[in-house]
Amino acid sequence: MLKPLEQFICDTCGQVIETVKDGYLEWEHSSRIRKNFRIIHATWVSPLGQPKGCFELDAGTKGWGHATAALEDFLTDKGLGRLLEWLDPGPYLQPDYDGSTLESLREYAEFFKRLRLPYYEEARHHFAQAVSDGVIDDSGNPAVYSNPNYLKAVAEQYSEH
Repeated sequence: MLKPLEQFICDTCGQVIETVKDGYLEWEHSSRIRKNFRIIHATWVSPLGQPKGCFELDAGTKGWGHATAALEDFLTDKGLGRLLEWLDPGPYLQPDYDGSTLESLREYAEFFKRLRLPYYEEARHHFAQAVSDGVIDDSGNPAVYSNPNYLKAVAEQYSEH
């Protein structure tokens, strides 16, 4: 089983990122919008090797830039503040709120849960099977999919790692 909030699954190669120091985040951004958030291996540990490793995004898409950051930077309190700032920078910086800087709140919520919710990273791959097998017995309750106790039960039942 993955160590919660310490090990992640790479969005490119599908292999385990063994430590937070071995992980990176990448996303696309325009002058105002962020999208396509990914958790990947740092180049120096990527199973795909140099020079690009597991990085897939680049600045070649018209109008979109490519941003990266160390995974460990987003697992601190400072990182939590940055994740929340992307939803809303707050009334002191933006008194007339004109919406988040995210293209898709659903995509972002999934990314956020992967980074900050214990057991979610592993359990998310097995939700359908867990419902089918009765491991999740209240599948209509949205809290089930964010409750660490349910997530841990799913991860323990179906762990491939």
